[in-house]
Amino acid sequence: MKIFASGLVIVAIIGFAIYMSGGITPFMENILSTKTGEESEVINLDAPGNVVQKSASVSEAVSAKKVSPILPKCIITSDAPTHASIIISEVAWMGSENDTKREWIELKNISSSSISLSGWELLDKSKKIDVQFSSGVKIAPNVFYVISRGRDFTGTINNSDESLSLFDSNCALVDAVSANPGWVAGNNETWKTAERDSDLGWHTSELVNGTPGKENSSPTIIQSQAITSSTVVSSIIKQEVSKTLQSSSSFVQVAPQSYSILISEVMTGMKGVSNYDFVELYNNADSPAVLDGVSIKKKSSTGKESTLVSESRLSGKTIPVHGFLLLANESGYTGSTKPDVVWPSSYSLSALKNGITVYGANSKTLDFVYWDSISDGSSFVRDGWGSTLFHLNSAPTPQNSASNI
Repeated sequence: MKIFASGLVIVAIIGFAIYMSGGITPFMENILSTKTGEESEVINLDAPGNVVQKSASVSEAVSAKKVSPILPKCIITSDAPTHASIIISEVAWMGSENDTKREWIELKNISSSSISLSGWELLDKSKKIDVQFSSGVKIAPNVFYVISRGRDFTGTINNSDESLSLFDSNCALVDAVSANPGWVAGNNETWKTAERDSDLGWHTSELVNGTPGKENSSPTIIQSQAITSSTVVSSIIKQEVSKTLQSSSSFVQVAPQSYSILISEVMTGMKGVSNYDFVELYNNADSPAVLDGVSIKKKSSTGKESTLVSESRLSGKTIPVHGFLLLANESGYTGSTKPDVVWPSSYSLSALKNGITVYGANSKTLDFVYWDSISDGSSFVRDGWGSTLFHLNSAPTPQNSASNI
């Protein structure tokens, strides 16, 4: 007992001496620290020098929480994001090739001025990820800011049923992305991240582990080119041109799509008619949208995709400038607005935890929407052409190609 007491006295003396000198050794820090699990796990992203780094360490953040627990100050709502200055530009929701815990979120300043993130907040759906930015965080134009698990947050980015919301100092929603039921881009088998397009859509990174702190990779797009039967081309391009390629002297121009196709309204049945389904598309561009190579797939609550409207049914179809195209179940939908395209009666949409994705040439995602629940007789309607959010509408208003606005 005397030896034990003497040991306590010695430790106390050492601790007092360290306190008086104003320093603490790494060894003593580990002894005195109560950090466990992810709180003590600091992940180095090896990000380039132009990435703004957070000044506060994980240990400082943990100590602050013990003194005064930090609670979310902003509330997640259905407001449309402003996309005014900062966007969520990349998400490594699957981790990295060597460590599934190496999750990170990349922000980018898309404005022409430096932006201070003082008072800003990033929340996930469950609020287990809550990053409240300090006054020292500032992002210059076209510069990236990488937030990593273990260094900046201790929660986990879920692979499904997840969302990330970025708020400014006034709790106005600046940007948001959701996985409902799953992420629209990224691959947890190939360790490729979800990257933002210039039009604020998403694509899967061309690179393993993504591009933290760097410009996003460019999705593969078929460029305009002359193709003959003797040209060695990929199987994807062959599929695109096979219908028009008839002889060794023939060729076809394959051009990248320059229009913007948006899902504007979805209905998933009404009382007594579960397959009273329709999907309305809108062309948000100043030129007609030719739908050759376009298809629509539905996604179940488990993330499994299956065909809803095949390429062959959309081939040769066009959406007028700032106009609509109506697609519907060939036997279930009996509305007065005639559909431009029908899909087989055996294909139906579920009102619960379902979704659809519009794919263009080379499987590029043009638009997508997922929903938790759509009540009988109601539809899911886009808030506006500049919004990624939808709301329930008790009085569906399907519009076809004749319904130009």
